[in-house]
Amino acid sequence: MGEVREIYYEVYRKKAEKELFKIIDGFAGFNTSKEGKYNSNIVFYDTPENLLRSSKIILSTEASKGEGLLTLERDIEDNPNKKFIKLFEKYKFQEKIDAKSTPVSHLNFLGYSLSRCFTEPLTFDPDSLFKDVVPKMVIDIKNTEFKMVNAKGFKALLTVEQVKFQNKETRRDNFVTLLKVCEVEKGNSNIDYFEDLNRRLVKNCKFILEIDESKYKHSFRMTKKIEKKKEDDE
Repeated sequence: MGEVREIYYEVYRKKAEKELFKIIDGFAGFNTSKEGKYNSNIVFYDTPENLLRSSKIILSTEASKGEGLLTLERDIEDNPNKKFIKLFEKYKFQEKIDAKSTPVSHLNFLGYSLSRCFTEPLTFDPDSLFKDVVPKMVIDIKNTEFKMVNAKGFKALLTVEQVKFQNKETRRDNFVTLLKVCEVEKGNSNIDYFEDLNRRLVKNCKFILEIDESKYKHSFRMTKKIEKKKEDDE
């Protein structure tokens, strides 16, 4: 099937699961079922001096359903050149890990992956860099999952995420509800059911708004340091 597509929306209504299920259960041509609930966790790491961020590198671990995933990738989200973004999509390296594992236990993988992110050879020991990383953002997520299937074989997972962002630098927390729509199977049709499903969601769910940024960017934006306003001189 090709690359899996997914879209994120921010949900601007508390306890929206029941209302959302009622809406999508009424979509003609789809069978909808509630798949269950589970918790997940994402941690973004960096050195105390934020050397990875300054080099446009993102390091994270994700734990979900008893499994873990370690990811090192180039941060290309801010680049306006779409061809450049496509070119650098290959600079994303992942390894399955224990759900409770941390980056320091995987130095060989990280060193090799980091060396492939740059065209020039590294002039420093990557082990010393990754031994210094600490959690900078912790994201705890409570997930409620729904499955949608139609007669043409199209399948999608809709996940309502109750998210808590915890910024370890600014010491700010924030809470948000997200909706993830993920295509599982395209189905046997020329119709783009994924686009059709999202069009219906936007039309019928007036309390959602598409997010055009990654969870990495979103989490730091939602918990950035609040600058105190200077009082006007009397």
